Amino acid sequence: MVNHNEYFEYWRIATAIPTIGLTWYAAARDFAIRKISNQLALITVYIGIVLRIGSAIFFNMPLWEDLVSILWSVSFLFILMIGWNFRLIGGGDVKLWAALSLVLPLSMIQQQSLVFSVFIAGGVEALIYQLIYKYGEAKSIKFVSPAGRKSMILKRILKIESRRAFRRSSIPYGIAIAIGSTATVLFMPMTGSGFL
Repeated sequence: MVNHNEYFEYWRIATAIPTIGLTWYAAARDFAIRKISNQLALITVYIGIVLRIGSAIFFNMPLWEDLVSILWSVSFLFILMIGWNFRLIGGGDVKLWAALSLVLPLSMIQQQSLVFSVFIAGGVEALIYQLIYKYGEAKSIKFVSPAGRKSMILKRILKIESRRAFRRSSIPYGIAIAIGSTATVLFMPMTGSGFL
């Protein structure tokens, strides 16, 4: 028999799945054209609003939990904007990450997990781009398919990203956000309904 709390967990997962899909779509666009559209961030915010309203109506979640979660998301947005002001993160990344903090986690420990996961993924991504910047144009780097032929697609991607790295183009941080949010959903137990 499924109890009230289990239904609530299913509700949260049901809202998280399309959000993760949107996040990976945003990451793909960020990688390809270095831009995350405002529409994607807005859709993510709408999903967050649906999650909050649904939690209050169908599961009688305390209103203060939603208010604290929204306050956290707004505060987090201002923190990210400081990073944007110092050109540490792009404007689209700021909006998407802040919107995700409204949707995905509900407990404080999951909020912290999201931040930690994105920072770790971003650090690894920055390291990869440093390697591309240093070795990307080296003739010794070759991608070989299982059949023994060079992979033209991977070689072309490496060449394009190498040029971007040499121009000091922005790192597609949307990838790190997608990885971090996915890790939060997959590896954090979504038990417990309280924000704290």
